[in-house]
Amino acid sequence: MVEIRSVTLWRLGHLKAVERILALLKEQGAQIEKVMASRADVCLDILLRESIWNADLPKHAVKRAVHGGLYQADSVFCGVAIGKGDLQARLYDKPYEIKTKSKKTWMYDVWGLQDVPEGARIVRVEFQLRREVLVELGIDTIWNLIDHPKNLWTYCTEHWLKFQDRPDLHHTQQKTLPWWKTVQNGFLGGQPACPLIRAKIVNANKNQIAQQLFGQLSALLALESDGDITPGGEIQIEEPLSKVIETAALIGMNPSKLHERVRRKIAKYAHDAEKFQAAQQARKAQGLPVIQTRPDAKGGAK
Repeated sequence: MVEIRSVTLWRLGHLKAVERILALLKEQGAQIEKVMASRADVCLDILLRESIWNADLPKHAVKRAVHGGLYQADSVFCGVAIGKGDLQARLYDKPYEIKTKSKKTWMYDVWGLQDVPEGARIVRVEFQLRREVLVELGIDTIWNLIDHPKNLWTYCTEHWLKFQDRPDLHHTQQKTLPWWKTVQNGFLGGQPACPLIRAKIVNANKNQIAQQLFGQLSALLALESDGDITPGGEIQIEEPLSKVIETAALIGMNPSKLHERVRRKIAKYAHDAEKFQAAQQARKAQGLPVIQTRPDAKGGAK
């Protein structure tokens, strides 16, 4: 895995940085088959009035994420975090972060400033996307990422997170705040872009389900054992099947209830597959990257 840090990205640009790394690998005899995108951090720096930058900012966030929190230092508002896991957003006072943590004073040269103007804040708006969500958005390879950065930004700033006025009203009565419109339109020159379409790949891998099944069964047998951990023993597969019947009785599972559960699973798989195919068609129609899948020998998709 290769991680390209911020200094290289700001100095060379993402395309030249990737090409230089691949050239280095080829010179060492590597054969390049597929260059996958495992994580992307996309950002924009914006000059905001101090009156906008305050601890009430999260109240205006319209988001798909549940988790969030504030950054504070000595009771001073420094930023906000939104989301957790594969997709996160951070808005923070970049000059303060440079001063107290990163020491990347060369960012002032990138901004063309000697100092932060009086009565203003330079705020970094940053999204971190890991591989699982990138693939759901159709970004599989590094070339998908390089070809569609604006579409990725549009998804993040128009579908996943927005800052709007009057948060107490219904979303149909809210309007996007002017400064957030600047964020939406200011990434890499600001030409209009279609948002990427997110859809999960339906994965019904029989091998994975079997592993989970026997993991739960072995846990049940261990709980009911007499504590014998002598190595070299055997448990015939047929023996613990009676435990399945016992546990069914324990939770009140009968033939009709089992049928209903299976029926719901079938409907869920069909619904998810239908949504995935609809997303694939929408991607094709808009010229966006399409998720490439291959059949798994066990019946799933990889």
